[in-house]
Amino acid sequence: MKRATAQPVERPVVTGDAEALAQRVLAATPISKPVEMVAEVLTLTAAGGSQRKVATATGVSASTVGRIVQAARELDEDTAAGHPTERVLATAS
Repeated sequence: MKRATAQPVERPVVTGDAEALAQRVLAATPISKPVEMVAEVLTLTAAGGSQRKVATATGVSASTVGRIVQAARELDEDTAAGHPTERVLATAS
């Protein structure tokens, strides 16, 4: 039986304050985790941690890690589109 290979994931790189970005993610989503935990998820993901490894390290489910990262990316897109908030996230190649 062949095992499915995971697709590479674009990782957000936190270029500003991780806690401020975490607060924005929590304000924009129904995610109900402490701000410190969301900031840790963003920091570990930005450092190159896989969704599964970040989930294991933080105790947050892998699907929630994915939702946090996706919300951060969407906030970044809103910022790049000219919304008057500081750009705090860039996508790594």
